[in-house]
Amino acid sequence: MSDLIWKATAFFLFLSPITAVVSWDFMERPSAVVLAPAPEPVGLLTAGYYHTIYRNYLFRNSMWDQFHIEGYGHQSLFDLAPFRLGVFYSSILLSGPLNEGETPGAAAAPWQMNAIQFEYGVVATVDLPASRPARLAVIAEYSRRSYHPLRPRLFDDPAADILRGGFAVMDMRPKRITGIALDAMVRAGWVELYDFWGAPSIVDPRALYVLNLAVEVRQDIGLEGASLFANAATDVIALRAGGVAADVSLQAGLSAGTGPARLELYLEAYHSDDTEQLPDAPSRATLFGWGARFIVETS
Repeated sequence: MSDLIWKATAFFLFLSPITAVVSWDFMERPSAVVLAPAPEPVGLLTAGYYHTIYRNYLFRNSMWDQFHIEGYGHQSLFDLAPFRLGVFYSSILLSGPLNEGETPGAAAAPWQMNAIQFEYGVVATVDLPASRPARLAVIAEYSRRSYHPLRPRLFDDPAADILRGGFAVMDMRPKRITGIALDAMVRAGWVELYDFWGAPSIVDPRALYVLNLAVEVRQDIGLEGASLFANAATDVIALRAGGVAADVSLQAGLSAGTGPARLELYLEAYHSDDTEQLPDAPSRATLFGWGARFIVETS
């Protein structure tokens, strides 16, 4: 019964992003892409990863980004070991501070809701059993990202289709360091805007090719269910107009929880030379703040 309750909770969190708030290139940690190993060689809906995040940026150079609220869900559809097929969906509300001449949404809300970004796609993974005790998985993915401004006269409406593949090494545990675990992921992607979406007015995305690198380290601290964690992710971008750019995300904090649910409190730094939010000029963002992430993982 308890397992059924957790899976029902996870399903609710999967649907909840439809009404949530969040923004631009949110780089996933490896465990959000490569789900927990399936308990049986053949199964349906065996594993899932779901989170809801609130991010508040205390220090920022952006006029547009004050806080984000994100909902994300990745659910396996079926497993035929070592193959797995899953789908993911997220929505993000981007909210920013009031600028000169702007009116708050309410007396108690001195900020503006700028846009909602949607991301969704299909992920296939294949585990390579010879990689044990660590777990090596090959990844293939198609996803779509679209930015929907709530203030369309100010913000642009970029969109992109992404095809990418790569691999992840999960739960590496160095023998010489007690209580530490490490996940690492590398994915190379091709970015395009396909004609079948029928959106001729949307310009092509700034990226042509993207190399995504992500690493996460966890350290047990001797308390049941508690650990320290740090993760770093970057997108190295070959620009459609020529040249190279990079987006960077850094997080570090405390994770606590037992069973399938846990809460993470962390500090975050993010930088992008262009979040593509503005129609006629690069939208540079360098942000530093804190976040709270509630996670449910099922297997």
